[in-house]
Amino acid sequence: MDSSKHANSAKKLSVLRFAADPNEFCSSPFVNKLEALLKFSGYPVQVERGDIMKMPRKLLPALKIDEEIVPDSEFAYDTCVVRGIAECLDYKVHLTDKEQAITIAIRALVETNLVEAMSYERWIEHWYETRDLYLVDIPAMVRPPVAYWLVYRPTMSRFYGTGYARLSDEERRTKVKKEIDALSAFVPSTGYILGKSAPTRIDACVHGFLSANLRCGQLVPRLIEEIYRHDNLIQYYRRITAEFWPERKQLA
Repeated sequence: MDSSKHANSAKKLSVLRFAADPNEFCSSPFVNKLEALLKFSGYPVQVERGDIMKMPRKLLPALKIDEEIVPDSEFAYDTCVVRGIAECLDYKVHLTDKEQAITIAIRALVETNLVEAMSYERWIEHWYETRDLYLVDIPAMVRPPVAYWLVYRPTMSRFYGTGYARLSDEERRTKVKKEIDALSAFVPSTGYILGKSAPTRIDACVHGFLSANLRCGQLVPRLIEEIYRHDNLIQYYRRITAEFWPERKQLA
């Protein structure tokens, strides 16, 4: 679907996200994914800083279609596809059933396993740095107790519930290494992940994850160390960034 067709649809799209600067990637892999899905689809999209407390699910990203706010990266993009605003990237290149299954498997690896590892590193292992970087709207004098009770404790409880917090440090390290190794096995040295002539939805997912972690590498040193062990992951990030966001500074 070319840009002229998008323009004729007269729909203004804005990705609501944490970072306000349009020349930077966001620290959220899901924000970056939504932006990438629309960018890969050729649709002109703006980025705005969103107020998380005003979002339908109290989460970012969300997509503003004219004045309507649609939550969740996958649901927002699917909404664009259903309404004819964007053509689905996977349908456009005619993915086979097997390729669609591979897409689902890689997405689960990234958005379930690796995002959990990312979140644990940020919000548990590097709690103080993450708190003071992301929770600046809480006044400094009361930030430690308020953030502890409203963010840290429920976050730790969630990780304990999933079993991730019950692993030893060495078990978590081994798990992350295996999962980054697995992700690297899917990423080619040239082109896109499924070898098509254009990027698909899984490229948005993987690039979104890599850019989010490279954006705030000081909060996830374990993940960053594993990512840098695989030159194909770094080259993939650079390649996709240069093609679709040439105006943005490379983070690696």
